[in-house]
Amino acid sequence: MGNRGLHVEEKKGKQRTLLGGEVSYHTVTGISEGNYRLTIHLEPGPVRAQLVIHANSSEKAARAAKRLRSLGFQVDVEEERISATKKRPSLTNIWEALEAAEEATRR
Repeated sequence: MGNRGLHVEEKKGKQRTLLGGEVSYHTVTGISEGNYRLTIHLEPGPVRAQLVIHANSSEKAARAAKRLRSLGFQVDVEEERISATKKRPSLTNIWEALEAAEEATRR
């Protein structure tokens, strides 16, 4: 399986709110340079996934968008760029979203 050639980064920290409180955040991001970026927001809850894909063609973008919608993602498409989000994704959802991104960016 491997990591699909992704550069993975993890960020944790705290951020001040406008009212003076503190909010913890925790994200994990996987980037396939020039192709797609998957970010999973672990804190603050609920867990959510964001995926941005730069497809090789508008046809591949349309196929990936259809697949992501079937997985329950909210999807926006602008030509070859896809932006998708999902609250409370399962690991299967994330895996299938990565497969859709790989297919959309494959030459």
